[in-house]
Amino acid sequence: MNLWVINGTDYSVVVIGVVSFLVLFGVQYGICLKAKSKILRFALWGYVGLILLLAVLCALDGDSSGFIIISGFIALILLGYALICAGAIICAWLVYKWRRRAE
Repeated sequence: MNLWVINGTDYSVVVIGVVSFLVLFGVQYGICLKAKSKILRFALWGYVGLILLLAVLCALDGDSSGFIIISGFIALILLGYALICAGAIICAWLVYKWRRRAE
């Protein structure tokens, strides 16, 4: 039994993306509200940088055995995930700035 297969469609990538977006948005917004240091507000960018570093390492992997280059696909998946994470951080920062101006 696969939990994320509904009517024959696998939604695991969508669920992982949405949950990651919501968690990172919540954490970044909480950091923006509570942190006094501007350096601490940029702490989650280290997570995005780590994902991008893994994507670059996968892309530079020279092992291309067979017809399909798996490391290239993994690099693209990691790049997409890094964009989702960066989008969540940027959205949280924009909401924080917008709400602060409205006060």
